[in-house]
Amino acid sequence: MEVKIMMKTENELKIEIKGEDHTLLNLLRITLLEYPSVETVWYDVSHPLVSSPLLYLKTKDEDPIELLRKVLKRLKEDLDEMENKFKEALKIG
Repeated sequence: MEVKIMMKTENELKIEIKGEDHTLLNLLRITLLEYPSVETVWYDVSHPLVSSPLLYLKTKDEDPIELLRKVLKRLKEDLDEMENKFKEALKIG
């Protein structure tokens, strides 16, 4: 995965995420929409074989990079918890 900042302002961020697809981008979009400081968020995968996805984020009152860091940390914690619960379930079953 390679991340490239295409545009950054006080409350807008547009990044290119090479090597990813709808799976990660949709998870980020849905999770970001849960935060009240998000004004809009969308992503675009023009063509999965010849282009890299773009993620656009516009916030009302929060630095978009800091918000994205917060969301990524939350997703990591949630996925770590899910992995642990799955491992526990495998031991029982």
